[in-house]
Amino acid sequence: MKQNIVANGIHNYTPPEEYIPPRSPEVQKHLEWFMELKLGFMMHWAPGCQLGTYESWPLSDGDAAWSQEDFTWAPREECKQQYWDANKTFNPVKFDAASWAELAKECGFQYLLFTTKHHDGFCMYDTKTTDYKITSPDCPFHTHRDADIVGALYREFRSRGMAISTYFSKPDWHSPYYWAPQFGTAPTRNVNYDVSEHPELWEQYVQFVHEQIRELCSNYGKIDVLWLYGGWKVYISGDRGVYEAVKADYAPGGAREFDADFMANVYERPFEVVFVDGLPAEYSRPQAVGRHLDGCRIGFDAGGSDRKVSAVIDGESVFSEEVVWYPKVTEDPDYHF
Repeated sequence: MKQNIVANGIHNYTPPEEYIPPRSPEVQKHLEWFMELKLGFMMHWAPGCQLGTYESWPLSDGDAAWSQEDFTWAPREECKQQYWDANKTFNPVKFDAASWAELAKECGFQYLLFTTKHHDGFCMYDTKTTDYKITSPDCPFHTHRDADIVGALYREFRSRGMAISTYFSKPDWHSPYYWAPQFGTAPTRNVNYDVSEHPELWEQYVQFVHEQIRELCSNYGKIDVLWLYGGWKVYISGDRGVYEAVKADYAPGGAREFDADFMANVYERPFEVVFVDGLPAEYSRPQAVGRHLDGCRIGFDAGGSDRKVSAVIDGESVFSEEVVWYPKVTEDPDYHF
């Protein structure tokens, strides 16, 4: 029977008795280190923010019912084009990575999670794979001493002892290998062609994404966590017994059936566990650090239409609340207090 682990709109935690730990001792050690960090500074920032709307999502017509609600100043296609072109006016000259990091440190944050690239495909770092990036000549900010925003943030946060988590979107709607223009407008957030009929196009996209990940993991020092956003497949290599066990967990009736259904709904494709050969070798350099909160955690999520708060002590949820909070259309400053 399917287990409902959503309470008050919040997707809670996996019960300890159902947790499946990594088999690698080094990975397990690194995971335990990360869990002890507790408090992370998570931020999305990109040219599209100038329009005062959602990040990336207004570009997806398949999500128009909610994502394009802010497109009120011009026809939809014109608004979308203005979003694509926002890089040409993005010039945050007061950007000061050091002051950001100093504030985060004073507030007790232990790691940075910054969006290097969201679904819109704009890279906030210096990549060789595309000109749709912060350091491109058509972006006025490219002349700034810290034009490579990701590099500047990693430098300053790392110098103050904070860990680095790299947020990277695997779907890239700006790439001609993902939303291929020869096949017309993409009706959903997914690729707009049949991968089985155009494997060469999909392979170009795979290589494009792999190269961007290689850049981030090779050119920016030690990356403590790689946060990959997007995807409906899990690839497993090596032990077929592990593959069969994981596949069974995500199958109907399996321990992870809820997660498989959830991801299938999000990506509008069946979730798959695939066995392959030749995955990259594991690489990790775990580092033990102190500090803990005696098993206590507080989660806070302020979205565009609601606010969620949850508190956990030693794995047990002790408080969970979701309330309506709609700041975008509220001009009264007192509303936010």
